[in-house]
Amino acid sequence: HLIHAYFSTPDILERGKRLGVCVDTQSYLYLKDADFIAKVYGGDWAERFIPLGDWVRAGIPVATNSDHMEGLDPDHAINSFNPFLMLYAAVTRRDEFGNVYGEDQKLTRMEALRTVTLNPAFLSFDEKIKGSLEPGKLADLVVLDRDYLECPDSEIRKIKPVLTMVGGKVVFRRK
Repeated sequence: HLIHAYFSTPDILERGKRLGVCVDTQSYLYLKDADFIAKVYGGDWAERFIPLGDWVRAGIPVATNSDHMEGLDPDHAINSFNPFLMLYAAVTRRDEFGNVYGEDQKLTRMEALRTVTLNPAFLSFDEKIKGSLEPGKLADLVVLDRDYLECPDSEIRKIKPVLTMVGGKVVFRRK
């Protein structure tokens, strides 16, 4: 699979689909870097930066993630590991300054959710045991403080876990 995959072309999309590749990228970087890319390389580059919509429309499985080191701030570090920032960037295409580059690269909330659940499980060959809530799977899940599918776009990045279960056992409960 392709790691990062920050820019694509129609040829790359077609070839990737034909070869059965997957994309493993970091959508939260859009928040911090899109404006910089627009200033340095031009708006057309920022429009194409982290083209989640192109990958998804091409039928290529996309996983969003972070390669962040543990122990640092999950929201303000260079490599954020807050999955809700990743979802916010994927759904809104709004950077830290409020700019939207690549409106056509937005994902629906369900498409974005799959980039942090089903698709990563598929990329790691674990789709039979995790990535969705189904009988026979590991019962890894998180209970959130608001409804991701219904809350205003601006609140996606503010979502916090209330409870986390791994293998059906509670491993985190907010006090």
